[in-house]
Amino acid sequence: MRLLVTGGTGFIGSHLVERLKQMGHTVVTLSHTEQHSIFDLGFFDCVFHFAAYGNHYWQEYYQSMFDANVRFTWKLLTEARCSKFIY
Repeated sequence: MRLLVTGGTGFIGSHLVERLKQMGHTVVTLSHTEQHSIFDLGFFDCVFHFAAYGNHYWQEYYQSMFDANVRFTWKLLTEARCSKFIY
């Protein structure tokens, strides 16, 4: 299967990527530093969405948290071409 893992370099995502590769799947990771469209990546059998941005109430980065956690999730849901979406 061809799989996309967002947050693939984080704690949970990196362990999932390692296990999926051991199982023989083709795994593509998507990083927040990459600037290409999800459409450029093609079709996936499944998207595992583990990317997130944490924030504490005393920090002033609410917009960054909203962009990473809400807007990116919406973009994945509307643009990702996949059979299954796991969030």
